[in-house]
Amino acid sequence: MEFSWIRMPYDHVAVLQCQYRDLAADGIRCYWVKVYRNGKIYRWDEQDNRIAHSSICTYTTMTTRKDTDKEDDDEIIYDGDEITCTVCPVSQAMHDYLEALQNNSNGPAMFAGDHCLGYFIATSPISASVVFRPDDLPLQE
Repeated sequence: MEFSWIRMPYDHVAVLQCQYRDLAADGIRCYWVKVYRNGKIYRWDEQDNRIAHSSICTYTTMTTRKDTDKEDDDEIIYDGDEITCTVCPVSQAMHDYLEALQNNSNGPAMFAGDHCLGYFIATSPISASVVFRPDDLPLQE
């Protein structure tokens, strides 16, 4: 798990990259990746192992701008903030549900019955943390 700066037309942006090993021998295996800022949810996404290269899956997201005065308060990561990335294996149905939520939909039905919406998850997530130090980040060209 690491940060680096990338140059964008409007500013430099800190990119977070998290890598984890996919242990699936065959078939599609799905994951829920969650990023926390100081213990509170910051970002999340769903992935599957079709993105893996040599059994390594990579989650990449743009985070805070260097010029925080031009940034939305919900996006800013400050010097000293602890960033934690958690990865949970999930079913294909859960992956599809999360993907629908990302697209502003309630998603496919996961449970039968009236007024059922939501999820149940029992898993052993993996996680890693890093303290954000903007002055120490490399610039990716």
